[in-house]
Amino acid sequence: MNGFVARSPRHASTGVTVEVRRSPGGSANAIGAELVNLSRDGFQLRLPMALEEQETVVMTIAAADRGLDMLFPATVRWCHEEPNGNWLVGCKTGWQLDLETLGELFLNEILAADGQPSG
Repeated sequence: MNGFVARSPRHASTGVTVEVRRSPGGSANAIGAELVNLSRDGFQLRLPMALEEQETVVMTIAAADRGLDMLFPATVRWCHEEPNGNWLVGCKTGWQLDLETLGELFLNEILAADGQPSG
């Protein structure tokens, strides 16, 4: 046995803008971010600034016209600067996202339903 653990498939976002709050002790101001992809175990964001590894954050997906207001507490696992100066940030949630919530994100066009997981 090689100890390999398959990770959950990542599903591409439709480019929706989300809010990120740093906590505790971080900025109380919401930071606008692009949701790049989401899996049952975490998500990837594109931000105008870096976040610290192991920092606790809360991502909010809110769309009043669709009745959505979802919070996703997570821990920053990695952060890489892109050539254009934005930052890609990988976050891991403390629990596995249930299939009902994942389905709701597809139905509300937060996640792309093109059948191609993001990798």
